[in-house]
Amino acid sequence: MQSDNFLVRHLRAVSIFLVLGAILSVFRLLSDPFTSSLTAILPVENKALADHYAFLDAFDATDQLVIDLSAINADTHTEISAVAASIADTLQNSGLFNMRTGMDLHDYKLLQDFLITSWPVLFTPKDSVWLSNRLFRDTLATRFSESLKGLFVFSDKAMDAASLQSDPFGFRWRILQKLSAFRPDDEMYIQDGFITNASRSRILLLAESKQPSMESPTAQRITRTMQKAADRARASGYKLHWIAAARASLDNERMIKRDVHRTAPFVFAFIVALCTLIYRKRRYGVLVFFPTVLGILYSLALFSLFHKPSIIMLGFSAALLGITVDYAIHFFHFIDSKPGIDSPQRILRRPIWASALTTSGAFAALAFGGMPGLSQLGLMTALGLMVVAFLSVEILPLFFRPHHTSRKPLVNLESVFRRLYKTQVSLFVAAVVGILSILLWTRVPSITFDGDPDSLNGMSTEARKDEQIISQQWEAVASGTYLAVHDSTLQGVLEAMEFRLAPLLDTLVSGKHVSAGGMFTAVFPSRQVQEENLQRWQLIWDSEKLQILNAVIDSVCRHFRVSAAPFAGYADSLSSPVDPKITYDDLPNGFRETLLGTVLRESGNGWYGSVPVIQRSSWDRIDRSARKHDVLAVNESTLGLRLVQIIRDGFRTTSVLIPLVVALVLAIMLRKAAYIAAALISVALSTGLTLGGMTVLGIPLNLVSLMVLAFVFGLGIDYAVVIIHLGIAENAGTKSFAAPAASITIAALTTLAGLGVLLFAQHPVLRTLGATGFLGITASYLVAIFVTPSVLNYVGISPGKKNSPGS
Repeated sequence: MQSDNFLVRHLRAVSIFLVLGAILSVFRLLSDPFTSSLTAILPVENKALADHYAFLDAFDATDQLVIDLSAINADTHTEISAVAASIADTLQNSGLFNMRTGMDLHDYKLLQDFLITSWPVLFTPKDSVWLSNRLFRDTLATRFSESLKGLFVFSDKAMDAASLQSDPFGFRWRILQKLSAFRPDDEMYIQDGFITNASRSRILLLAESKQPSMESPTAQRITRTMQKAADRARASGYKLHWIAAARASLDNERMIKRDVHRTAPFVFAFIVALCTLIYRKRRYGVLVFFPTVLGILYSLALFSLFHKPSIIMLGFSAALLGITVDYAIHFFHFIDSKPGIDSPQRILRRPIWASALTTSGAFAALAFGGMPGLSQLGLMTALGLMVVAFLSVEILPLFFRPHHTSRKPLVNLESVFRRLYKTQVSLFVAAVVGILSILLWTRVPSITFDGDPDSLNGMSTEARKDEQIISQQWEAVASGTYLAVHDSTLQGVLEAMEFRLAPLLDTLVSGKHVSAGGMFTAVFPSRQVQEENLQRWQLIWDSEKLQILNAVIDSVCRHFRVSAAPFAGYADSLSSPVDPKITYDDLPNGFRETLLGTVLRESGNGWYGSVPVIQRSSWDRIDRSARKHDVLAVNESTLGLRLVQIIRDGFRTTSVLIPLVVALVLAIMLRKAAYIAAALISVALSTGLTLGGMTVLGIPLNLVSLMVLAFVFGLGIDYAVVIIHLGIAENAGTKSFAAPAASITIAALTTLAGLGVLLFAQHPVLRTLGATGFLGITASYLVAIFVTPSVLNYVGISPGKKNSPGS
């Protein structure tokens, strides 16, 4: 009472504080906008997922663009490589990107020369076998003769004298074959420094954003730049398809904002119309949003001080409107139907706080579900519900007092329920709902789990079309399928590639489980392998083989009547000592930044080496084999498998935690076993209807539906607690459950409006939220209105008795 008087005496200060807090909250949210990254709601702290995302972060996969360039028609005359080079220059000059492909001819020549001079330390056992089969006198003479003949042929393909002098027997092409390690697939080639297909009709470009591309301003700049690049390609007779996480992020943000702009006004209008119809007071329809809007603003602003909220929370706002107006609706319904009571908050304080605490407890329990999305939604909503409850029961009554009115409601819900409870219809419906819930509980074990993050992605139709085209044309690169190893040092990664990943690849390729290109260790092996290769090289060039080479050179030169002087010393140079240590810095810079940079990368926690593969069999089997070899398998399917397990674990955890938390709160607030049992029975039945209904309707259990189930559980308790408190505990002169049933009906209708309108949203997250929530709230409402009163009557507690919960 003293608290109420204090607030009344300082009403003006309270009003100023509320308005100022709202203004500061708006500025806070505008200055630090929501994140649109779906990874913000994924459990990336899980080790399997953490390894997955650490690999993607190391290669800046979230900041990477994959671009497909192809001819519009066969009449295109401009060379595709020239167009690709022009687009690469456009992207590079924009200041937004680093190009991962497009080695110029100078860099490519440097790489070729580097490989040739490094042959001794790249001399593998397969190279030794190949060379040994060619070190016979007749074979060498034939190859050298063919090379010399080329000097007398006028052709652009003829060998020049300098090349012949450095490689008289044509061994060079063997070492250059090692560049095939950077072919993603047998049907892909490298031409003019670009990755191209077998028919040379398409080129693949890879670019990397210099700035975090998931932020909206950067994503918008990237989209505009890519549109200009597409226009330039079209002007040359080519079409451009591209995919990027930035594009998907921007599409998600735009789609959610469009959905919110369409749905939130409808919910607002519906609630205004409903309150006008029920109360015949339009101002009630507006003022019920007073605690809700302020509560959501305060909670989001406070939450954003510690954690950047996901934009999914913005999409959740339409549903949150319908959820949080319940307390204000209970207040307005009470003062409208019971104007003779001077201090309604005294009667409403206990049931509203009991409802808020139980619902908040259910949401807060999500923080222990092992998923950031659940934790964020749970903590944010729990905080919001408590703030809204405080504003509804402690602040709202300061501005509105009960008063008599001659206007009667157009629809007297209380009278409708009073007549309904006097008939056997309510018992019949309660029995049907109870039996149906028990039957649907038997279907719950068959519920499906969906761990595919792409099912929650709200990309535009055009973006999905581009993704499909690129995935089909460049499966080995664009599918995001890799086998990778990690180590704290570069040498450790190189050794892991050769001694763990190579045997795994041999097994998988021979079993036709995957197809894969070569490994980059063919041109950059570990120090141990380099030393072994060098020893092998030195062993093969014994004095006998060197004599054979010199004899063949003299014989063939005499036959063609040319001097053998230019070839003097060639044989001896093969056995000359060389430095066996090729280091990362020795590799040509252009090569490191382009081809090598797509499969070898340093990150904050060490080095990653990878091989892109194409899946040919069950990815689950491939993943199991990879784990046996301590190799990381990166694929959307792997992510889905992990998420399904995490969702199952989170479902089990929250299924235990939420009832325990709620039971504890109910025990504190209600204190009577019969009331607690009635509330928990109601929630158990509504949960069975919801989960079983999801199974029957084919709605999978995923990250979003798991979130929705939490607030369905909380609101189910909310409705039951209101029935118990206002129907029995406070008596309120009604001697029936009609008054709380009418209030709950209005509250449920507003919630169903907020959820039902999401069924028409475009974004899959919001549609899932709407479908699951609409089903769950309908179930919770039916159970609270029909089953809870029947349970209370069955245990011997009837309306009108002065056995108040908590008394």
